[in-house]
Amino acid sequence: MTLRPRCNRHLARFTSAGAFFGAIAALWVPTSAVARSPGHPALLCRGSTRAHVRIRWPSASELAAVQRLRWGARMPHSIRRWGYLIVPQARGAGLDTYLVAGVMRVESNGDPLAWNLDSDARGFMQVLHAPFEPVTNLRLGVSMLAGFVRSFRTRDLALAAYNAGPGAVHRYHGIPPYSETRRYVPAVLGYQKLVEA
Repeated sequence: MTLRPRCNRHLARFTSAGAFFGAIAALWVPTSAVARSPGHPALLCRGSTRAHVRIRWPSASELAAVQRLRWGARMPHSIRRWGYLIVPQARGAGLDTYLVAGVMRVESNGDPLAWNLDSDARGFMQVLHAPFEPVTNLRLGVSMLAGFVRSFRTRDLALAAYNAGPGAVHRYHGIPPYSETRRYVPAVLGYQKLVEA
């Protein structure tokens, strides 16, 4: 499966991290000319939208299970509500749950209907041509990320491969010189540290 660079949709909501998110502000474009529904953020990635498909949202019992997780207070609700999926998938793949949450936060802010029309990246893990269904989307994204961690042996290179594709990491023998990828890797790792505290 080939991956192409994607962009963030909702980092504007995280003002507590201050200058940290200024580093990835170049990913945003104003949407003053785009019609928005109430509650949508004022900034979106070019080509991003929300899919109009039916998915399974967390039930009351699943949300209650999420409340028992010992996640840091800085974990936003948009990511926390999917904890009942994130924790078992991440642990099953041998990944840090906060790393998976960081990827989800930077990719889609936990929006299972996020859809990048330019690359056809879908769901909250923004996997190319993947279904929007949260369980399947997360399983595909986590398995790809775990495969990249095994293949490249470092989180930095694994995240670069998740964003720009493994071919680009091999071609450049490290993090590719793409501006989005150079911002993506520290954004995910910085978010991981932020929520672990």
